Amino acid sequence: MNQTSILLLVVASAAGLMGWAPAALVSLPELALGAQPWRLVSGHFAHADLNHWMMNSAGLLACGLLFERACRAHFTGLLITGMVFVNVWLLAGSSLSAYCGLSGALNAVFVGGCLMRYSAADTWAQQSSLRYLWLLLPLLDLLKIGVEFCSGQALFSDSSWASTPLAHLAGWLAGGVYVAVWSSIKSCCADTRRLARNNFVAYCLARKTADGCAFCPSRGLSLL
Repeated sequence: MNQTSILLLVVASAAGLMGWAPAALVSLPELALGAQPWRLVSGHFAHADLNHWMMNSAGLLACGLLFERACRAHFTGLLITGMVFVNVWLLAGSSLSAYCGLSGALNAVFVGGCLMRYSAADTWAQQSSLRYLWLLLPLLDLLKIGVEFCSGQALFSDSSWASTPLAHLAGWLAGGVYVAVWSSIKSCCADTRRLARNNFVAYCLARKTADGCAFCPSRGLSLL
């Protein structure tokens, strides 16, 4: 829970030291593209009010409990990717004049964490249909985002700022893209290792040293 604890401390500090929606921290697209680029980061840790802060803190804690140990370094990677996707939406496709909150990036952690837990196929999940819960949860999250978009308000919170479901969608997409890219890299690395091993075995056989000499230290090594 080290990463989660640090993030909770940052979120709490932003609220405790600067207050709600501090003008110096919220994301303002015009300023973020100009002389104050730090707003693209600080805006995610600023919150509109107590309700907004409590919901995002609870979401961060839940994601930490569910995914930090399973995803390890990917936990922070997913959060950063979520921030990037939300920032791209904010700067390129949004009409908002200001943005604050961690919920968009948390959607990336939630979706990416669920997909990684499904891919990891935990032992307990292999023996039951509960494994597919990790696929169902992101779909339910997407349904929630759709309902919020159609209704124009958040389902589980009542913030003084208007809900931004498209920011949540940007985070949702970020989680999916992150896992897809990582899976492709992991697959390519596995193929490379497999090819290298097969070439090594073929070399050993060609030198007639498969019984265990310096060129082939492992007896019984077979082609894949």
